[in-house]
Amino acid sequence: MNSSDSLNTTQDIHDNLVAYLDGELDAETARRVDDLLSTDPQVRKDVAELDASWNLLERLPRTELGENFTRTTLELVAEQAEEQLKQSKVGQPKKRIFGTVALIAAMFLAGVLGVFVADWFSPNKNAVLLENLPVIQQLDQLEQVGDFEFLQQIHEQNLFQLPPEEQVDAGGEVPQEQNGQQGG
Repeated sequence: MNSSDSLNTTQDIHDNLVAYLDGELDAETARRVDDLLSTDPQVRKDVAELDASWNLLERLPRTELGENFTRTTLELVAEQAEEQLKQSKVGQPKKRIFGTVALIAAMFLAGVLGVFVADWFSPNKNAVLLENLPVIQQLDQLEQVGDFEFLQQIHEQNLFQLPPEEQVDAGGEVPQEQNGQQGG
């Protein structure tokens, strides 16, 4: 297997070199890094520089952090958490009021929309009554007729002829010939 198969980019190589120096690589990856070190002078140079950097860091004096550092750090964290809590509580009433107003507005709009939709799709009972008003006004007389065939026979026999000015067509309009006579 070629070392470039698992160590494709400079970042991969660098990450593996750091882990190699720390002894954190598995046996297979460590073997590949060893192979790469034996064949690539640039990688050997990079390992030497990293090793030198780690050695310099180990020579730096270590500062002991006392109990005071821990306490002040925790106090800062607690203060920031308290400040965030205060800020969130300040914003909550505004959010609640806005949410309540939005909910009321949405309910109102839904109600208005519901009324319009119901009115649009439901038949207007008054319109039906107005349309049938002439029949309703003469309902008592029409109930005595019996059936439609009887009315058909009377019509065919022309027993009840209306004067021309009172005749109307099936749509409830005066025929055109008569309409011109009335206007002139």
